Amino acid sequence: MPDGSILNGIVGSGRAGSADGTEVVWRLGRQADIVSSNLRGFYAEQSSRGNKFCLHLPATSSTIAAGNISAAAAAASTQFAIWNPLNSGVNLELTKLIVAVISGTLPAPPLTHNMMLNGIPTIGSTLTNGSLLNCNPTGPGSKARAVAVAAGTALTGGGALTPFRAMSLNFSAGSYAALGGTNAMEVLDGDIIIPPGYGYVPCFAAAGTTLLNSYSLVYDEVPV
Repeated sequence: MPDGSILNGIVGSGRAGSADGTEVVWRLGRQADIVSSNLRGFYAEQSSRGNKFCLHLPATSSTIAAGNISAAAAAASTQFAIWNPLNSGVNLELTKLIVAVISGTLPAPPLTHNMMLNGIPTIGSTLTNGSLLNCNPTGPGSKARAVAVAAGTALTGGGALTPFRAMSLNFSAGSYAALGGTNAMEVLDGDIIIPPGYGYVPCFAAAGTTLLNSYSLVYDEVPV
């Protein structure tokens, strides 16, 4: 705000239910402070406008695929991945990731966020066992492409994976049956952006032994 500007508003609760395009005044507190509030759930605005999407794989059917191991080679068989087509016109902003263990023996940590920086798959979406859905059932379909296949499928045309950073999810190595309660969700809140022409894969450090797990990813589509 430029020096010397005057901001006028109304002290009180403001107007409720204003339609898009309606001009309203700032809401002020009794000490001339600007009052702001989510008023709704933190993610409700994007969800209600049909900009938030979920990619979900309920369960893998074999141990961790090669393409879900950190720094995987190009075109590796992958159970869960997402990429942004070159002409999508949107960025994918990742907001939440859930990696829940079902059974088996986990590899040594950490889990990592990996990106496809040199080429995205030439295949279309492959969602044999999973789903790619708008968080608002009345919203449009996603512009992203994805794989969510229990046994894995080759990411034909996809580039090698580059580890971006470790996740806050850090399951202890060993039998799942021996683990205590664990937090399976990392809140990313837009920390990782997938621009057009790039892709993303959540990865373990190794394959483990007959490890079965589920994956869920939540992301927003925002104009480039």
